[in-house]
Amino acid sequence: MTNLADTDIWYVSVRLPRGTRVTYTFTRDEDLNAAATSFDSAAHLAGRTVDQYNPKTIRYPAPDWPSPWGRTVSLLDLAPTDPQAGRSGRDGASQTTVHELRSSALGRSARVYAYLPPGPAPSELTPLVVLFDGWELANIGAVLAVFDNLIAAGTVPPFVAVMPEPGEHRMVDFSFSDD
Repeated sequence: MTNLADTDIWYVSVRLPRGTRVTYTFTRDEDLNAAATSFDSAAHLAGRTVDQYNPKTIRYPAPDWPSPWGRTVSLLDLAPTDPQAGRSGRDGASQTTVHELRSSALGRSARVYAYLPPGPAPSELTPLVVLFDGWELANIGAVLAVFDNLIAAGTVPPFVAVMPEPGEHRMVDFSFSDD
């Protein structure tokens, strides 16, 4: 962000495509390239705040399931309508289920979202897509409607999507963790 000279106003301009939907928070200036031993990620995440001038906020579903970006985040929503509107259901509706899977490698359980396409039951030949941040994708990103619409348009073949939710373990899991 850039400070407007002689004021307490900070600004940034970013060109985004129509239909963009993202969450954001603010935090103090940190050197994110600092060595792991000198960067306090917990303090960094705890220091994040929502945009007090944006009435659109998302509150994460449970206290034990925090977002890496904060318990409450601001929403920038350039999407034209409700994200679930327009879900086409070809030969029936798609299904999304949530599972709690135990990982012996991680030593804990993880929530995993599973998307099954509309139409006949998938087979072992059905393509698999793996994406991270399941709750965010399903509830903020409108990815389920995107999946349905891509399949209905024939842009992609029907596929199964598996979307693990790392929750509060995201920083460790995605920082070259051996586990």
